[in-house]
Amino acid sequence: MSWNAHFEMTTRKANNTLTFLKRNLHACPRATKETCYKSLVKPQLEYAFMVWGPHTKSNINALKTVQLRAARFISGNYRRQASVGAMLQSLGWETLQQRRRQAKAVMMYKIINNLVAIDSSPFLHLQNTATRGHCMRFLQPHCRAQTLRESFFPTAIYTWNQLPATLVAMPTLEGFKTRVVTTSL
Repeated sequence: MSWNAHFEMTTRKANNTLTFLKRNLHACPRATKETCYKSLVKPQLEYAFMVWGPHTKSNINALKTVQLRAARFISGNYRRQASVGAMLQSLGWETLQQRRRQAKAVMMYKIINNLVAIDSSPFLHLQNTATRGHCMRFLQPHCRAQTLRESFFPTAIYTWNQLPATLVAMPTLEGFKTRVVTTSL
């Protein structure tokens, strides 16, 4: 199955689930709607998203549309003049792009600290020269193809290299997860 077919199936399934929730929970309290969204729709949008992360505008917009539809559903505000961005802020939701970056940073932390069984030696090479930032910076791989350039390791290395030194040096995974959420990536 191609990535595009997988992506279309994922967004279609998430949209169908959201439509089902809208049809059956329209009279429920906001907290119930949000819990259902977070447990039934959001996992579909985020399933393996750090590996196959969408990089084309159309794919990013398709995922964003599902999240925006969910924000309207949960807030109960379908007026055309209503700001969906304000709804997202009032719900306290991060964008899916922010969540992907945070997930990639957490996975890099796990890989670097041997918390997952992934052989990183073909992909991660420390920079030898002194540069700005922290001492755990990795060389950005040269990728000619757009698909490879947008794959996990090149994008995760870029995100990792942007992190502050205090965050990279966190001694525990839980501490890292807590701090990476508050760090602007």
